[in-house]
Amino acid sequence: GVGREDSGCAHRFFAWRQLKNDLLSLGMDAAIVDDGFPRTYIRNSFGIRLNEDQQSGRAASLDAWLKRMVESPDLPQEAAVRLAMFLNVGYTEKVHSDEDEAKDDEGKDDEAKDEEPTDPTGPTEPVNAAEGEDPAQQ
Repeated sequence: GVGREDSGCAHRFFAWRQLKNDLLSLGMDAAIVDDGFPRTYIRNSFGIRLNEDQQSGRAASLDAWLKRMVESPDLPQEAAVRLAMFLNVGYTEKVHSDEDEAKDDEGKDDEAKDEEPTDPTGPTEPVNAAEGEDPAQQ
């Protein structure tokens, strides 16, 4: 057969449907999750493959849908973890409190004041005691 460049999708459509159902069960709003998710073709139920246009359209719809899910401002943590697992990427959550934010702001102010830290003990380059010369000047 003639080889065709893969779209990059590593999951069968069933896995995408399962992801969609998982996001719903993890508390995402159905209006957001259902919006733009491609339909299931009846022909697939009978084992008939989609034609190339249908496959390309489905792939583009799934890509757009996935981007909306990942960028959703109301994404619950459990849903984010599920998306990360689906995409086979790591997920780390940084718990961010008001106290952390205040510390971050203070740190930024300190960084702005001290662009280059000074060393009260003198130069950082070691001096060659035997020759009495600074290695930076050799």
